Amino acid sequence: MPQKNECSNIKNLKGFLLFILLSLSTFFLTNEIYAADDFKSIMQLIEKGEKEKAAQQIDQYLKTNPNDPQVIFIKGVVNAELGKYNEAIQAFTYLTEKHPSL
Repeated sequence: MPQKNECSNIKNLKGFLLFILLSLSTFFLTNEIYAADDFKSIMQLIEKGEKEKAAQQIDQYLKTNPNDPQVIFIKGVVNAELGKYNEAIQAFTYLTEKHPSL
């Protein structure tokens, strides 16, 4: 059973990751209205804690926008938070290979 201090550290880490996610997302914003709406919807799901639904919406979005670095980054973070570490690593690896300047 996790100790109180470990639970607090995990909670702090999740909060920090969400902060990073939200901060970096503003850096990557696109000008396309439909993409902004999809992004907003994904972020709302994440903020509500509905990460499985967010992951599904991310995958659906990436079918038509496979090179969107903002959403690829979010996919990596969401997968990491869901414990899908291999998928998270794939997303971050793809991102660094295709967008090394980020």
